[in-house]
Amino acid sequence: MNHRHIALPILILLLLAGCKSPTQQWAVQRESLTVATKALTAAAQAGAINDEQIITADVFVKAARRGLEVAEGYLPDGGGAFDSYLSAVDTALIKVAEIYSKKSR
Repeated sequence: MNHRHIALPILILLLLAGCKSPTQQWAVQRESLTVATKALTAAAQAGAINDEQIITADVFVKAARRGLEVAEGYLPDGGGAFDSYLSAVDTALIKVAEIYSKKSR
């Protein structure tokens, strides 16, 4: 297995570790989405992922972006709805990482 295939999921998990406040959690999620988007763009430009993977990943990137936009409205206090939106963002980022880690067919 190529090390790049595990780099994005590990980076996302490391970024999520140790966040205390809702604002910190939101900021880390935002940065994780930025990293994921840049990694996908680089993989697409290098031909490491195919068109189908790009289209599938884009659905999850858009979902994560929407979740972050809504979650931002709950800052700085957070709360149950905030946690639910960040959980959905987590799920979307994991899906993006899975797509990124698969070899192009």
